[in-house]
Amino acid sequence: MNWQPAPPPPALRDWVEADDSLTQRLRHQFGEVMVQLLHQADAPATDYEQTATGHDMGWVRTVILRACATDQPLLWARTFIPGLDTTNPWFPLSQIGEKPLGEVLFGLSDVQKGAIRSGQFSGLENFGGTPRWGRWRPWSRQGRIMILTEVFLFHE
Repeated sequence: MNWQPAPPPPALRDWVEADDSLTQRLRHQFGEVMVQLLHQADAPATDYEQTATGHDMGWVRTVILRACATDQPLLWARTFIPGLDTTNPWFPLSQIGEKPLGEVLFGLSDVQKGAIRSGQFSGLENFGGTPRWGRWRPWSRQGRIMILTEVFLFHE
């Protein structure tokens, strides 16, 4: 997966710059959503994840959030956590399965959000080389970092 930094198009600006849960925003616009778990295991970091964390490997979970009513893919998301073990404060995220990350993440009181970086992502699994708009941001908890990438599938 490759990321090319760029400001979002006007139609996606509110989504990209949102500081609240995208899961809740998707539910508001598209109705109930479900999580399709694509991958959950140790994997190599992307270039931007490696730059942000200093790690070339980590635990990765990739999912697609889909509209329940239509099965339309809405959001592709990737969680990257370096050094994940039972002592890592992010460890509980490795146990959520098909639960939306936003339901857990926005319930935590001890997290710090980093700056949002927007751009186009290409090479997404299941979506070939078609570039898609999205964002990534670092999150910190008890001095440990996590990178969350979210790519919008409902907008071409």
